[in-house]
Amino acid sequence: MPNMQDILDRELMISATFDGAAIFNTAGELYAISPTRFRITPEEISTVISAYSDPSDVQANGFQVAGHKYDYSPHSDRTLKGRSRDHRPGPDQERAGVICVKSKQTVDDDQVIAIGRYRVGINPHRALMEVEHMVDGINQLAWFIPDPP
Repeated sequence: MPNMQDILDRELMISATFDGAAIFNTAGELYAISPTRFRITPEEISTVISAYSDPSDVQANGFQVAGHKYDYSPHSDRTLKGRSRDHRPGPDQERAGVICVKSKQTVDDDQVIAIGRYRVGINPHRALMEVEHMVDGINQLAWFIPDPP
């Protein structure tokens, strides 16, 4: 049975799209994190979780992930996007950003949220599709039991 770290490594970190990623549950427990310099704090995790039920604070102030500030951009009930305030590329390049996607309820009555931080110059739609695809796979694992790192 695959664990969350295996899924994260296989689905997101093998791609050249992301330079950091994490998976955590809606209680804030970290299940998987990329082995790069991506360090997400409990406060940042809490802010992302809260944004799903009440986005007013992140709409007004943006949010921070792994020490970088992002402008909030709602996408759907399950997906939040953030565009980097820190990294301003050249005029023909996309800014870096983050994609946050929440899973459906799993068998153990838990939901997970996956975050992928994409690099400068990456098409945000491509990053969105990759994180949503990974979470769709998690949704299909009805027998999923997470293994904390």
